[in-house]
Amino acid sequence: MAEIVSEVVRAVLADQARKITKADGYLTDAGRTVTLEPHYVDPDSPPFVGVIMERQGKATDGSLTRTHRLTTYGVIAKVPTSMDAAQATLAAIVSDLERALPGVPSDYPRGAQFPQYEGMEPIPPQPGMDWVGVVLRYSSHTPIR
Repeated sequence: MAEIVSEVVRAVLADQARKITKADGYLTDAGRTVTLEPHYVDPDSPPFVGVIMERQGKATDGSLTRTHRLTTYGVIAKVPTSMDAAQATLAAIVSDLERALPGVPSDYPRGAQFPQYEGMEPIPPQPGMDWVGVVLRYSSHTPIR
């Protein structure tokens, strides 16, 4: 069976996120729990990272419009914190994700562009919740197969 490139890209991003542990010199342990499936997050759950495909659209590079789609991936992280340290914790998880995700592995899918950073958006916690969340968005031209 042929591989689905967007699934391979998500798996690569997840593998890179798994490096995020304090034991490996990161600021958080968000990489201890990494998922490829979106789901409800229990407010008491441990730190985690989720990698999802958010959307696809027309390739932005004119030479790729017939052969590729622009795919946007969301890398979502949630880290427990006290509300008096929320901004510092947010900065820590963003730093960890940006440090862990830039490398292109040697087995990356042929013909797919490695995801490029698009932006970051904090996920504001509801009153009484002791965590911060963030979505980092990456986009990639992935081949149509």
